[in-house]
Order: sequence, then C-alpha cells, then structure tokens
Amino acid sequence: MIAAHILAGMGIGDNYVAQVDRILATAVSLFPDRASTPAALSAPAGVAGGGVPEGASGMAAAAEDAAARYRSDDARAAALSDAFQEAVRDAAAIATRAGETARGIARAAGAQAIVALGERPEPHDLTQLVRQMDGRLAAMQEHIRHTRQQLEVSAQQITARGAEMAALRQA
Repeated sequence: MIAAHILAGMGIGDNYVAQVDRILATAVSLFPDRASTPAALSAPAGVAGGGVPEGASGMAAAAEDAAARYRSDDARAAALSDAFQEAVRDAAAIATRAGETARGIARAAGAQAIVALGERPEPHDLTQLVRQMDGRLAAMQEHIRHTRQQLEVSAQQITARGAEMAALRQA
C-alpha cells in the first residue's frame, strides 16, 4: 500500500528535480557565459613633449632631468597598466571558466535526473535521485566557494595595481 502510494506520487520526483534545476540555474547565472567578454581596456597615453633644448645652461640640465623622470614614470605607468589589465583578464578568464564548469554541473544533474526518473521509477530510484542531486548541489556549492576564493585573490591584485597607479599619479 505504501509502495503504491509512493509510486503514485512520482510527480514528487519531478517537482524535486524542478526545484534542484531552479537552484542550479540560479547558481549558473552567477557566472558569465563565454559570449560575454570584458571590454578592452585602453592603453595609457604616452608622455607628450619634444626634446630638450641643447645648451650648457642649468635650465637645460633641469629639463633633461625632468624629462628622464617623466620617461621613467611613463615606463612605470605602462608596466602598472599592463599588470592591471592582465589581472583583469585573469579574473575574467576565471569567471568564464567557472561559468562553463557550473553549466557542466547543471547538465550532469539533468542527465542523472532523466536516468533516475526513467519510464518506471521505483522508490529506490527516488532515493538514488536525492543522493545524486545532493551531490550535484554540493559540487556547485564547492565550485562557488572555490571560484569566490580565486576571484578574491584577483580582486586584491586589481586593487593593489590600482593603488600603485594612484600613488604614481600623485608622485
């Protein structure tokens, strides 16, 4: 009698899978898809100005020193800009790969659900389904945790490069 009741209520399995699918779809939406690429960052403008006038005056020497500092600062700014852009690209790549992995976890859950809820599901199939879906949900949770850690490191790198660039502007 109980088994017949359980089998009559197999729609519960479908409802359960729909809820798990909704949760996994929401988790997938946290990540960008491959089609959404970050906008290209523009390169910093180079130092303007011409050469230093020739001569033996103190002004020419001071101008040459200033020009050398500007060139040095420009090279440092270009290196910082490159490091900043690389950190941003790395973060975008992490997020894109994470999205692909999340979609894979969701697809695996869907495939497992189709098998578990085949033509004539048995009560033990529901038990197996719950175990499998719990495993997929746990995998997604761990994936989000790991991706968050990676992106926190990237955010720290981006923030550090931004602070270095701000300090260079103030110097």
